[in-house]
Amino acid sequence: MKKSAFTLLEVVVSLSLFALFLLLLFTVSNLLLHRWSLLKEQQRNCSDTSLLFHRMIRELHSCVPVPNSFFVDLPTVDPRCKKNLFFLTTAASLKTYGEISAIGYFFVEEKKNSPCYNCYRYELSPQETSEALRAHTVESLFARASSSTSKSCHCVATHIIDWNVRPAWILHEKISATPPQLVGKENTPNLVEIRLAMSTSNSPPFGKASAHTTAFSTVVPLLPSL
Repeated sequence: MKKSAFTLLEVVVSLSLFALFLLLLFTVSNLLLHRWSLLKEQQRNCSDTSLLFHRMIRELHSCVPVPNSFFVDLPTVDPRCKKNLFFLTTAASLKTYGEISAIGYFFVEEKKNSPCYNCYRYELSPQETSEALRAHTVESLFARASSSTSKSCHCVATHIIDWNVRPAWILHEKISATPPQLVGKENTPNLVEIRLAMSTSNSPPFGKASAHTTAFSTVVPLLPSL
């Protein structure tokens, strides 16, 4: 009787096919894992931006209408802080019920010459806020905002590609972007238009009109200035 056996050529071909199959399986698994990681990061970024947006709305609804306490794009000690919003609110986290805290949101480039921004939230205690109110130095209080101040500043959202805050005033039952000329009185806006846009893509291009963009926008009414 003849004994059947694999030839050397058959063994080499079989091992080659098995190695090719393992390589293909590893490649597909790696691509799927990478895609899953990207989707998970995009979901987290979108969730962070949504929470940021709704938190800003809640705090602006409780904005305290004190003269000279509402600022948009105020110069700060941080040269990278190019866009910001500062105000007083009773809806902050570092307070007891009814106390006023200074709140700010500002945006810093993720990297040099990057199209994306990180959003930082700036909050000072009611004690510091009340002292600044008594001394009429609220503006200098906000000017201290810096991304390197870990005690009062925290990064709350990333991958922001567009941020716009536009104060508005109601004049003759119409919305105007130009404040009224009132003698001896600060023109605190009646409305704040907010728009946030984030990139859901981790690779270029990050264009504002890209399909990989999620936008949030609203108009928040403010109480009239005291």
